[in-house]
Amino acid sequence: MILIYTDGSTLNNQDSNLRRSGCAFLININNKNIYLYGCYLENETNNYAELMAVKKSLSWVIAKLKLIEKHNDSYNIVFRVDSKYVLGIFENGNKYKINVELIEKIKKQIDYLTEKGYNISFKHVKAHTNKKDSESEANKLVDEIARECAKSGKDIKRVINKLDE
Repeated sequence: MILIYTDGSTLNNQDSNLRRSGCAFLININNKNIYLYGCYLENETNNYAELMAVKKSLSWVIAKLKLIEKHNDSYNIVFRVDSKYVLGIFENGNKYKINVELIEKIKKQIDYLTEKGYNISFKHVKAHTNKKDSESEANKLVDEIARECAKSGKDIKRVINKLDE
């Protein structure tokens, strides 16, 4: 199974003159953390940052699909998100009026993977629990990386466990 933890972070979300955003994702394949990525998004809302984390993670999966399939025994991709906004759109089918272009791009990525036989789902994970279980720790990590990208204005990329070619 592929687990993808995503998060977005926006500093000064209410003030577009001071707003700084970042997003992050963590890829976990068969209970092993593989790749951590965070990027700076400049002046974007928190909801946009949450969505961008999903889009960037799907782009990574699609780019690495052949390699992933060598190491993964399941065609299930489960997103673990703390954003009720993202969950509402992709799991509950909520209507949306903003971020339409980005959401449509994500839906195309999901459709592509679905056509390849993947089952994609979105599940809620509670944020800021201070628990030490793997789910809480993964959510805390992507939260910290997204916030660090927003603060520093820099991207972060870390291969945690390399997938053998």
